[in-house]
Amino acid sequence: MKIIYAITIGVMFLLAAEDVRTKEMDWWKLGMLACICLIGCICMPQKNLWSMAGGGMIGLCMIGISFLSKEQIGIGDGIVTGLLGCLLGARGCLVMLCIASCLMAVISIGILILKKGSRRTTLPFAPALLGGYIAALAVLG
Repeated sequence: MKIIYAITIGVMFLLAAEDVRTKEMDWWKLGMLACICLIGCICMPQKNLWSMAGGGMIGLCMIGISFLSKEQIGIGDGIVTGLLGCLLGARGCLVMLCIASCLMAVISIGILILKKGSRRTTLPFAPALLGGYIAALAVLG
């Protein structure tokens, strides 16, 4: 199972780098992440199906928020959250999102203090999701 997590981290690194560079995510990389997460879900009999579905629903909620906020949160971020949520389960997805949000808060405060941007500056969320995913794996085991 650790190989699935390692491959997922690798694909997430590619998505995070692309999100930083272009503020977009390629669909084929999202598809690759989806295939890896699907294989991971099939190979994890110890995970509860309801927990996996709950993690996916958190991602669907983020996609809904993306539509309502006129893509202040990207649709790709919601898709990534849903896919990783299926892999981590609902509790793991919430841990990942909390850590990612805290990372983004610290980065945003740093940018504002150093006057490298304003409160209207948009920041990519995929790198924070990557950090939150790695931290969630470390915390939850």
